Amino acid sequence: MGFEIVQKVSTVLREFSIYDSKRYSSFKQEIGVFDDYWFLLHVYSDSSEPDYVSVYLYVNCPSPVTVKWISSVNSVTKSLDYTYNKYEGYGFPKYGTKDQLFKDGLMEINSTLTFTFTPQAAEILRMRLSSPRFLMDDEKFKDFTFCVGKQEIKIHKCILSRSSTVFATILEESTTNRLVIDDFEVKIVKAAVNFMYKRELDADLKIKALLNLSRFAYKYQLVDKQQISQKLEEQINLITIRTISNFSKANSMDDLYDKCVDYLAKDFETHICGINDLASLDPTFIVNVTAKYQVYKKAGK
Repeated sequence: MGFEIVQKVSTVLREFSIYDSKRYSSFKQEIGVFDDYWFLLHVYSDSSEPDYVSVYLYVNCPSPVTVKWISSVNSVTKSLDYTYNKYEGYGFPKYGTKDQLFKDGLMEINSTLTFTFTPQAAEILRMRLSSPRFLMDDEKFKDFTFCVGKQEIKIHKCILSRSSTVFATILEESTTNRLVIDDFEVKIVKAAVNFMYKRELDADLKIKALLNLSRFAYKYQLVDKQQISQKLEEQINLITIRTISNFSKANSMDDLYDKCVDYLAKDFETHICGINDLASLDPTFIVNVTAKYQVYKKAGK
């Protein structure tokens, strides 16, 4: 079964916006809450018939949408039904004359738009509406707050309880629907909130942010914490090994620390020559690497 979205829009433009065959374009407006479905109006006066004004409705739609458009300008009312299949425009080449449409140099187009989605498109959109990604932009019904310094970061309880058994317990015991976090920076908590909604990492996170995000994930036992660990393991190289090994050691992230030891020990002769700041490596780390290297050497690896 399909569904409909009805939107009412008022568009105001000045007469000089369409002088000399200039084309006026209104702002893009989303259809409902779907950012890849949107519409706008194009208004212009053709040089071949300069007394008339053309008005077209352009719709962008990844899947077919039937639009019933009722519009009025002063005493002129027009309506049409059209099925859009992609980004395209449809409308009225002679909506009316300039004298009919402009008053005191202004033209106001009042539109009622009924967007009807096919059953197939409706099902896809319903799935998107129910996804955590969609909820991330729903500020109105976020019902829990992280207090980080002077900033507040809001999140849905349903996302928290699904993402972490620790947060689920906090929710059961909380009477204020607020949690003060004083051992993580704001940007890390925001990254953690994004991660809980999207269940995938932001591509632009730097090593230090990933490390602190991993610390957050293990402190609060996020269900997808292993995804962060895997990403960090992939980032171990001769440039990052000092930062990752020092951080993981200081924060008891033993598995990640062992990965650093293993990385350097496996090809010790080559790797050790490639590290320019060898003195900056923790002495205990070097001892651990050497011991692991001896194990590999004896095993003939």
